[in-house]
Amino acid sequence: MSFRDYKTSRKDGAEKLRAQAQAIANTVKKFEKDPDDWFPETDKAGNCICVIRLLPRLEGEEIDFAHWWSHNFKNETTGRWYIKNSRTSYGFEDTEKSRDPCMEYNNKLWKAAGGKEAQKNHPLKIQYDAQKRKENFRCNVFVISDSHHPENNGSIKKYRHTKGVFNKYLEALSPPVVENAAPEPAFNPFDLYEGANLKIRVTTDKTKKDDRGNAVRNYEYTWYEPAPLGNEEMIEKVYNELNGDTKWSLEQYVSDDQFESYEDLLKRLIYVMGFNPLEEEGPKPVEKPQESSPKETKSLEPKSSGKVLEGDPDDEFLNSLKESN
Repeated sequence: MSFRDYKTSRKDGAEKLRAQAQAIANTVKKFEKDPDDWFPETDKAGNCICVIRLLPRLEGEEIDFAHWWSHNFKNETTGRWYIKNSRTSYGFEDTEKSRDPCMEYNNKLWKAAGGKEAQKNHPLKIQYDAQKRKENFRCNVFVISDSHHPENNGSIKKYRHTKGVFNKYLEALSPPVVENAAPEPAFNPFDLYEGANLKIRVTTDKTKKDDRGNAVRNYEYTWYEPAPLGNEEMIEKVYNELNGDTKWSLEQYVSDDQFESYEDLLKRLIYVMGFNPLEEEGPKPVEKPQESSPKETKSLEPKSSGKVLEGDPDDEFLNSLKESN
């Protein structure tokens, strides 16, 4: 192309570039929040009161709630994240299927730190605590009252919750025995007729701080008396809406495609750690990188014979988390 041709065609070049860039942008996987996800969001003071009703399993499914384990941590040395579901979610009856490289690495950290005798400030104990698996629960709920977002009232939502709500399941199914008190009747919390509404009260105590320096948030869960969700027409409407769309499926969160193979998880773990932690003679504590002077640049990569993988497939997901916070 001659200079004269460039001068006459450069505007067309800009259009072609714009089209090419847009085509690439359209193919990039977007990590967007699910609009059906719900959680008790507080007001500016850090308080809220919500009332929900747990909904029953979908027709053809075997679970009323989904339960799985995951790891979610950042390696301060490499600056890389490990965000993966754990294969230990399969249970330990099938020891081969439930093998998980991150869990195996954490077991090494636990033993090297001293096991049950480990000091809280031991570097390997601190690392173990940061990397240990986390418990996840999901269920479908009908929002009866949301003090901070009343637009959610009367709608079905997906509720990802903690062990605290799960313990309320158990309390409903098997009420605690109190000495010298009449036994409380058990009930199925997921039943549309004989279940009960659950009140969630969140309060924030700004006079107390957690380990991260944030005000301490308290959650209180209280069952109402068991009763039908509403009249027959309302119950049928909620049931049909729940079963009318596969997006409410709970089995989708614990299906096999949600758990990567042992080999793929190990590759990710090696990339995040910067070395193969399962081949090292003994675990080494992860340390935060020191700031280097303008005249000196220090490598953040740990010294190891393990191969560091290239590329970070989770970068975009992590950026989306930062933007949403």
